[in-house]
Amino acid sequence: MMEITKMHERLRGNPLFSDPSSCLVLTLHSMLSGEDHAKVFDAPRKGVRKIVLSTNIAETGVTIPDVVFVVDSGKVKCQRYHEPSNTSSLKEQFISKAEAMSIVIHAWRHTCNSRDGLSPAY
Repeated sequence: MMEITKMHERLRGNPLFSDPSSCLVLTLHSMLSGEDHAKVFDAPRKGVRKIVLSTNIAETGVTIPDVVFVVDSGKVKCQRYHEPSNTSSLKEQFISKAEAMSIVIHAWRHTCNSRDGLSPAY
């Protein structure tokens, strides 16, 4: 979540992304209120590009209908148990190839019309 906040601040500080008449930068993660979660499903005004910075919940548990591109870091935080110290911690690691394919297929399935004859590019 800290990475999402940092990226949000960087984009908001950049003239290309900070103009609300051309770009809407939103975040989506577990610490937001339901009202803030709902904002990512609202269609932006005509001519405004919507950017959603999110944890991987947006790739697996939520479908945002007007998503055109998905940029994924390819990393997740997984809980790991350390037996000698009897503790667990979050460890960042790269996703598997199968998980990456799932992200591509999910994004493709929701952006392409099934009648267009296109298939996901792997």
